[in-house]
Amino acid sequence: MANKYRVNRRIVNYLNYESIRRFLKRNGIPISGLKSELIGKIETLINQGTMSRSIWNDYLEEQFRYGHNRTLYITKLNSQSLQKVKVKSLFHEALEKAGYPTEDFSDLTESLPESEEYELVYLKTEYEDQSVSRVEMCFANNIILKVVVDDVIIHESDTDFTWVELDLENEELLISLRPRSNTNEGSGKTYQTFNELSSLLKDMFSITYLSNDEMKTTLYNIFKELTRRAEEPYVEKVKPLLEEIDTISKKYARNLGLPDEKTPVNLPFRFKRLLERALIQNDFFAFKSYAEGKQGTIEKFFYADDTGARVNASANDGDGIEMSDIYFDTRETIDDQKTFNKLWVTWFLPENNVNKKVGSKLEVTSQYYLVHFYNYLLREECSHVLSTIKEFKQISD
Repeated sequence: MANKYRVNRRIVNYLNYESIRRFLKRNGIPISGLKSELIGKIETLINQGTMSRSIWNDYLEEQFRYGHNRTLYITKLNSQSLQKVKVKSLFHEALEKAGYPTEDFSDLTESLPESEEYELVYLKTEYEDQSVSRVEMCFANNIILKVVVDDVIIHESDTDFTWVELDLENEELLISLRPRSNTNEGSGKTYQTFNELSSLLKDMFSITYLSNDEMKTTLYNIFKELTRRAEEPYVEKVKPLLEEIDTISKKYARNLGLPDEKTPVNLPFRFKRLLERALIQNDFFAFKSYAEGKQGTIEKFFYADDTGARVNASANDGDGIEMSDIYFDTRETIDDQKTFNKLWVTWFLPENNVNKKVGSKLEVTSQYYLVHFYNYLLREECSHVLSTIKEFKQISD
């Protein structure tokens, strides 16, 4: 008699309780009970043949790719270096040389690595004739977590799963991983994982990476469009006063002995912006809320100019970036600079999900651009955010 199926204990630890409930509900299975009881239901159904292993495995794949708050490292591939991964025969040769299978496989449910070394536990390849168009891989490795039990810190072994995608049509590498705050390595671990796996792929397939600096302009375009949309109602409300503002500014400049109303400071512009600012602060809830045409809101930003000056504007006592003096006072400089290093964005999901928000941090370096999601991540949320960023990138290009 075949051994009964049991879910790998580390996978049980890795999975989110609410996510398991959603999976059961989607498959018409009662969702009451503790996490261990829900897992027990799944094991029973699989062993009875009522639930197919493929449905369960598809769910697990999605959890390792999305799931818990995720950090996505994305970098451009040098098209001149892709022959070894694009040509099917050379791709298989490179996998064999590295000691990996050449055919698609999944060992996600059985993997229990005891080493910190990365173990390939999943491979899926898409082909067009004899050319490779996409490669998906998942690497598992052992990590040590610090866990508090009865006020005592103990160390437990756990498994990390890192998802890797080589999109050869768009010439991009994406590495998706789950940040851990209770590891010995601390916050630098995510970058270490990206660096180690991107180096592994470079050695295996002889691929090289390009600079991602132009994504700083994409971040500016996101900032510009999202703030424009949010400010639009208040800009329109001030418009009828522009002629009067200009007249008053000329009068005050003349009375005060200034060269003119725009020297040394553009008084009409500053006056206009001050009124818009007052309207925004007076209607802040609506300003931050979803409205038709709004893709999201800017929560915080960071940039450094060519002189080395740095600006880091964020919420004041939870009021949001739009309440911050530095946001308004540096706006002209931002529009001159047209780049950002980091941007914190809350995205609105479209259509039937207008009340759903997805918090993210966007960051650009020469080596990569990063998208960090602060909440439990669903596939459709990730797809929406990445496709929206791609649209802004096309504007930049």
